[in-house]
Amino acid sequence: MKTLNDMANSTTSAAGESIAARLDTLEASVANLRRINRSLLVALCAIGTLAAAGLTTATSRSPEVLRAKRIQMVDDNERVRAELGIDEQGSAGLFVLDGGGLIRATLVHDEVQTAMYLMDEAGVVRLGAAQFAHGGGGIAMHGPELKGAAVLMLKDSIGSLAFYDKDGQVVLRTPDGETTSTQKAATTSPQPD
Repeated sequence: MKTLNDMANSTTSAAGESIAARLDTLEASVANLRRINRSLLVALCAIGTLAAAGLTTATSRSPEVLRAKRIQMVDDNERVRAELGIDEQGSAGLFVLDGGGLIRATLVHDEVQTAMYLMDEAGVVRLGAAQFAHGGGGIAMHGPELKGAAVLMLKDSIGSLAFYDKDGQVVLRTPDGETTSTQKAATTSPQPD
């Protein structure tokens, strides 16, 4: 027959095994919950990051209108290399500068003309193309220091091609005809009358 002491040891033993099994199950459950918790935390961080990025993108959309008197593009040394704005004569345009700050190309519009000019290192217009307010237009190519030129002009629906020597004198003109004061004025670049 079992004594009271034997019964306590056997209950403790049976209860101990039962408690140990339950502890193992609880520890496994806690470990599983920790894994789930870490996964949820990572997912929450990812969702928060995406939401923040979405809000940033939504608030940083391009404006419908950008108003400025001047927009400058600079190089790595902070030198202005292009500018969109109004020049000293009041012409709206795009002005492209070289590394030394000299305007080398322009695309301009004002009351007199819509034109494109390319300048050399001395700032002299070497190639110009313009559409004038009077309806005519022209293309002019100039030599260094404006010495010599080839000018293609259209005015009053009449076209002409003229070549000028280094002194500004017409050496060839087509259609052949008398040189007028309008044609002589074309020696610097296509200019409106």
